[in-house]
Formats: sequence, structure tokens, C-alpha cells
Amino acid sequence: MLFALGAGCPAPVDEEPAPTSQLVAADILEVEPNDRDYQSLGVVEPPLVVGGTSSACGSGGSYEGSDIDRLSFSVAEPSQLSLRLEVVGGDLDMRLYDPGGDLMAVEDSPGIESEGLELSIGPDADYGVELLCWLGDSPHWRLIFSDGSSQ
Repeated sequence: MLFALGAGCPAPVDEEPAPTSQLVAADILEVEPNDRDYQSLGVVEPPLVVGGTSSACGSGGSYEGSDIDRLSFSVAEPSQLSLRLEVVGGDLDMRLYDPGGDLMAVEDSPGIESEGLELSIGPDADYGVELLCWLGDSPHWRLIFSDGSSQ
């Protein structure tokens, strides 16, 4: 299995370092290091907002040297999910992996606004999301999980 799971979902946060008023408030924050091993969000129940900062971005047309934030999650029952990545101060790309570690989707639209994916997934399996910093200087990000069936 691709995902190295942690001890479950981090506790909600009261404060976040260097908050940015241009992004929605995060319910939980990424926990570094998560460049190699996936940080487990546990069973996701939308709406949920995960926040973080990319400490280094790629350069010269590659992700080399980039901070890669990896998160894993599951759902309790078959679900239609919407994942939206909002970024301030850079351009991040998003990759989604199935429980076997195979790439399911890539969202790498140019620009610094946001990336989004709509998906149908099954329960009792861990999916992975990678956030890769393409451009910027320590950009702040929010990964927003919402119910895709109402969209």
C-alpha cells in the first residue's frame, strides 16, 4: 500500500501561524514532515478544510526541490466528493491516487487561483492527495472537501 498512515486526524486548531485573510479558515492543518509519508486525515466528513504552507517551490520547469504535501483520507460510505485547492502566493498542482497507489487524476492548470476535482469514491479504502508547489514563495493553501452531490 502506498500510504504510510499516521495516528489519525489531527485535532482542530485554534490558531495558525502566518494566517492569511484571503483564504477560508482551516479546520485542521498539515503536519510536517509529510513529503514522503502521507499524513492521515482519517475518515473525511465534508465540509472539511485542511490548511498548510508550501515551504519550497520547484523551479526551472520542474518540481525538483519542491515541498510536496501528502495527505490520505477515506470516506465512511460511497461518496461524491469535490476537492478544491485554493492558493495564495503561488501555484500548486494536485494529484489524486487510488487505494492501490495508482494515479487517478491530475489538476495542474496554470495560474495561481485554484485547482479542483470532482470524484466518486468507495468506502473503507485510503486515497491519497499530493500537493506540489510549482511556483511561489511559501504559498499558503487550503484543500476544501465538500459534498459533490449537491454541486
